[in-house]
Amino acid sequence: MKIQEKSQLKSKDQIIAILLYAAGMNFVSYEWVGSVCYFVFEDEAKCNEMIQMHLAGKLSLPSKTLLDAYRTIKDILRS
Repeated sequence: MKIQEKSQLKSKDQIIAILLYAAGMNFVSYEWVGSVCYFVFEDEAKCNEMIQMHLAGKLSLPSKTLLDAYRTIKDILRS
């Protein structure tokens, strides 16, 4: 039986990273390439679905969850 690995989404967009983190997507890691930080999330297809919902104005997140995600992503950028 073959186990299929889920692809990952890499984004340098802070807003997308904050939205995905707040939406509960699995945050795998981050990596710096020069002065640019890339945020890595598991399950590219699900991440893209969340991004499309956001762009369509259909993604609703609790404000506390969104602010906690904002702080987390900003802390990574300041590290």
